[in-house]
Amino acid sequence: MRGIDVSSYQGVIDWNKFKNSRYQFVILRLGIGDDITSQDDEKFSYNLKKCQELGIPYAFYLVSYAKNLEGEESVQSEIAHTERLIQGTSPFCIFYDMEVDSIRSLGREKLTRYAVRYCDYFRSLGYQVGVYANKNWFSHYLDYDLLREKGYKIWLAHYGIDRPSLTCDLWQYTDKGVVEGISSNTVDLNEMYGDFFLKKDVDEIVLEVIAGRWGNGDLRKQKLIEAGYSYDLVQKKVNERLEKKQGKEISYVVKKGDTLSSIALKYQSTYQELAIYNGIRDVNKIYAGEIIRIPIRNDVVKREYYVVKRGDNLTKIAKLYRVDIEELMKLNSIQDANLIYIGQRLRVK
Repeated sequence: MRGIDVSSYQGVIDWNKFKNSRYQFVILRLGIGDDITSQDDEKFSYNLKKCQELGIPYAFYLVSYAKNLEGEESVQSEIAHTERLIQGTSPFCIFYDMEVDSIRSLGREKLTRYAVRYCDYFRSLGYQVGVYANKNWFSHYLDYDLLREKGYKIWLAHYGIDRPSLTCDLWQYTDKGVVEGISSNTVDLNEMYGDFFLKKDVDEIVLEVIAGRWGNGDLRKQKLIEAGYSYDLVQKKVNERLEKKQGKEISYVVKKGDTLSSIALKYQSTYQELAIYNGIRDVNKIYAGEIIRIPIRNDVVKREYYVVKRGDNLTKIAKLYRVDIEELMKLNSIQDANLIYIGQRLRVK
């Protein structure tokens, strides 16, 4: 399966022509670096709107300039930049683009830590995540093996070869592509291995089914099967969730300064789940006094979380909550016990 990645460099794209081309997906640039509106990609909003209107599968990437974990020119700011732009969207993946020469001097360990922080944050919100880099970066400035072990998608840029030089999920094989609908400049072309990027997590589909987006009866069954999902599995999970849902929800009154994400964080949910559960179309528009219904599940009630502070390590946290360090790593999908960071939210029970 082949697709493209675009930015303002491609100018105004005729997406109707692209829709009829032989390319099947697109990766849109969000912007670069810090959470500053002037650093948003100038064509992002237009490109996103057209992809949504035409049903073109899309993903996002943000170009990183981060020199710090927090503050200015930081991963924290780049996370905020990304989160601001993706509200209310359904990308099949979010990529952290790491290829800027000015930050190579930070070294392999620190750059890898930055990638982990960014990717883990968005994976905790339910997104598929990945890292983009060229062969040189994956070989010398990032811990390629660790990124793969953590299950991040690898998007490799390497031109002028017949096949990928590293095992990857997406291969950007040229920046000289000529594609219908793009006339301002050439465009990057990509080969995707497998179609799993384009499928949503089953739990997300379950929420959409409950919200009525897949119809009912035979129509629902037909649509799920055509989309590549197991009807029996989805319906089983729908039934289980509805059984747990009965009589088990609370009402939250929105306060000034609340966002759907901050409310979801309080109740171990996600803003996507709350939006679907409450029929909210624009996740950026909630107001003080509004009532948000929050489903309470048995498995969520028992969970407990801890926010990492300066001087913490996994051994110390494990002792504090009387759990094995191996269990702590398993609960949080941590591969390297030495790679935790200030502000990270860890499940401890």
